[in-house]
Amino acid sequence: MPIRTRIRIGLALALSVSGAPAALAQSRIAFPGSPWDFGQVLQDQSVSHQFEIKNTGKDTLFISRVKPACGCTSAPLTRDVVAPNESIWLDVTFNTKKFSGEVTKSVAVFCNDPENPQATFQFSADVTSQRSRVAPLIEPADLGQLAPNMEGQTSIAFVNLGQEPYKLRVADWPKSWLALAWTEKVVDPGDTLSLTLGTRGVPPLGKFNTSLTFDVEGSVKSRMSLPVTGVGQME
Repeated sequence: MPIRTRIRIGLALALSVSGAPAALAQSRIAFPGSPWDFGQVLQDQSVSHQFEIKNTGKDTLFISRVKPACGCTSAPLTRDVVAPNESIWLDVTFNTKKFSGEVTKSVAVFCNDPENPQATFQFSADVTSQRSRVAPLIEPADLGQLAPNMEGQTSIAFVNLGQEPYKLRVADWPKSWLALAWTEKVVDPGDTLSLTLGTRGVPPLGKFNTSLTFDVEGSVKSRMSLPVTGVGQME
């Protein structure tokens, strides 16, 4: 083989090898908590959940927009750049006003993931007119005025509507600022159970809307989400 030909082949191989890492350095979008189940939700209520958007790739993930499947869902994007192996959190709120029964919805995230430029995550809910098994005494639950970094400021009461004991487990809450006195308790038939709440950080300033999700565990396991309102105060 002529020397000039061997040089050209060697140069081509060197360029392909040196370019390989760049080709592999791509963004990858993932939704570790999807799909999410709100469980039982009353009609005409709004519930929310923080969805994790993670970049599992080796290059920066850029999000151009977020588009819910319908007007019943809001998902405002507050951050659109995600470094490799990092996550951002997207607050998704679902309004049940026009729904009844089992509902599944999706949210599309447009990004620079070359294999999934229009990625979607899902959530579901069982929209009903009344609670079964365990019910909050007041809903939506109003936490009133919450001061920063103060435990035991308010409480939510639940009643067991069934004929067997149920274990009430808190499956989801705004962990960054809301403090719970317990995450698992048993409530006997006909009895009431109180969950004391406070803050471990600074709550959202002014009026806020969030929700708590509970797993109700007995002979039959179910889930329910409770809308929560309040007013966050400054330090």
